Amino acid sequence: MKTLPITRARLRDHLRYDFWKYALAWALVFMVCDGAVGIIKNSVPDTDKVDIYFVGDVYPAVTMGRMEDELQKALPEYRAVHLRTQYIAINGHLPGEVIEPNSLPVQQSLANSQNQKLALMMGGMMGSAMDAGIMHVDFCSYFQELYLLRPLDEYFEQGVLDETLKEYAVYGVDVEGNQHIYALDASCLRRLERDEIMNTTNMMALIPLASKNPDGAAKAIAWLYQNAIK
Repeated sequence: MKTLPITRARLRDHLRYDFWKYALAWALVFMVCDGAVGIIKNSVPDTDKVDIYFVGDVYPAVTMGRMEDELQKALPEYRAVHLRTQYIAINGHLPGEVIEPNSLPVQQSLANSQNQKLALMMGGMMGSAMDAGIMHVDFCSYFQELYLLRPLDEYFEQGVLDETLKEYAVYGVDVEGNQHIYALDASCLRRLERDEIMNTTNMMALIPLASKNPDGAAKAIAWLYQNAIK
């Protein structure tokens, strides 16, 4: 088989006209490796991670990473603890504005295609389920009426949530008419305001019924009320 000698000029021409092939090859390698890393990072079992969502007119804050690190250190039994934000567009209200109870067009807001993710997450129909959430009292009431909230009574009985937190308790009734604690008033979590994560006025902390790690969620809520209340 006849072979052509490799000369400096031939090599220069080859790199000049076929450089895109090498660039494409390296790009594909990077994409495959990056995807593999992503799959590994996201392969943590649901019971081994905790996802806490701040819901409303909120935006990711640089300081949220520091709080997330603190929470992860406080819950070493879980491989991953995430603080996330879910933006909910509410017509007529500005980001950070104090929204009074019974003033949200809840069904209208959730009907917006941008916000349907929240309803799906609360119902456990999303891959990344919400383990715990902090959201406006009107959303809390709406989801409680649909029986999509987990009662917190057992976590008070187990001592995960301190008895002193009952002063923030928000009560509701189940399908049989029995009264339970379904949420905690989160307006006292002033650190969330100082860290510019969200305005906590009229906000509630809760655990969705569809939470895939309610025990971890309860521990995370307990930590917030110990460390973000001042």
